[in-house]
Amino acid sequence: MGQTEPALHVASVLEAISDVIPDATALVWRDSRRNWHDFDDRAARIATALTKAGLRHNSPVALYMHNSPAYLEGYLATLKMRGIPVNANYRYVADELLYLLDNCDAEAIIYDEELAPRVAAIAGKVPKVKLFIKAGSSGVVKNSILLEDVIASSEPMGRIARDPSDLMMTYTGGTTGMPKGVMRALGPFSHGIMVIAARAMGAEPPLTPAAAAAQAKRLHEANKLPVSVVAPPFMHGAAHWMAFNAF
Repeated sequence: MGQTEPALHVASVLEAISDVIPDATALVWRDSRRNWHDFDDRAARIATALTKAGLRHNSPVALYMHNSPAYLEGYLATLKMRGIPVNANYRYVADELLYLLDNCDAEAIIYDEELAPRVAAIAGKVPKVKLFIKAGSSGVVKNSILLEDVIASSEPMGRIARDPSDLMMTYTGGTTGMPKGVMRALGPFSHGIMVIAARAMGAEPPLTPAAAAAQAKRLHEANKLPVSVVAPPFMHGAAHWMAFNAF
C-alpha cells in the first residue's frame, strides 16, 4: 500500500517545506538568522521534551513570551506533538497568569527570562503544569529548564501523523471580562492562510503539504520567497495569522 499524504496541518506543511529548502532563511531576528532546517530541528527537539514530560495529544502549552524565534519554535513544537498552543499575554501579572494557566488546564509553560519572577510567584499553585521551560540564560523558577539546554539534550521528535481536527487556542485580552479561550481546528486554519498567501502571489492555493513544499521550492529557486515583518505581538491571534501566512 502507498503512503498516505500528511494532513493539511501547519506542522506537517512546515515540515514539508523544511525538507525541500532546508538552507533557506526562515526567521530573522535582530542579528540572528534561522534557516528552515534549524527552525524545524529546534522545534522538534522541544517537542521531544514536551512528550518526555508526559504531555500528549491535546495537552495545552502556554507561551508567555515576547516576540522572538523561541516563541515560534515553542508554538511549532506544540503543534508537532499535537498539543494545543495557548497565547499568554506578557502584560499579565502573577494573578492573571495564574487564572489563564488554570483556565486552559496548561500542562507546560514556555516563558521569557524577564517574566520569570511572575512565573515563580505562581509556580507552586499550578499542579497540572508538568514542565517549565525558560528562554534565557539563568534560572529563577524551581525545577525550570533552560530552553537551550532542552534543545541541546533532546533528540528531534520523529515525524508523526496528525489530523486536521487538531486544535489551537487563542485567548482574548479580557477587555470585556475575563479572558476567554477560543479553540479552532488546524485544518481550516491551515487552508485559510495558504489560500490568502497563494492568491497574494497570483498562484493556486496548495491543498497538501507536498504541494506547499513544491511551491516554496519554486519560489526559492526563482529568488522570490516572500518576506514579512510581523509587527503585532505573538500574544495576539493576528500575529499568529501573519507569521504562518508568511511561512
